[in-house]
Amino acid sequence: MLAEGLRAQFQKHSVEHYYEKIMQMARLQKNRKKAGSWNAYVSMESQQMNAELPPGVPKKKVHDFIADIAAKWKLLSNEEKIQLTEERLTTLHNTREMRDLASHNVSISVYHDTHNTLNNLDEE
Repeated sequence: MLAEGLRAQFQKHSVEHYYEKIMQMARLQKNRKKAGSWNAYVSMESQQMNAELPPGVPKKKVHDFIADIAAKWKLLSNEEKIQLTEERLTTLHNTREMRDLASHNVSISVYHDTHNTLNNLDEE
């Protein structure tokens, strides 16, 4: 196994450490399409629409109001689109980069998945 070979060669980390790093390589090497102005606009508008909801009302998903967002988007000129989305686009790129470079903690992910699933079952 490759992880065992790395452990034998470098003797700095455990076999599990090398195994996790190897498994993360495929995720880190994916070539993703960069977020565009449309993605930034949808992000901004959905956040604003959810902020306008009364307290206690569950947030809506993007697909619930994508038609309204698309209609507004079509009315904007290219210059307006760029100007409106420039800051959010930078934020989206930075967020994606941080997510890609962050260490993946399986235990925490499992905990959050389980916690969310149990909350959803309680609500039903």
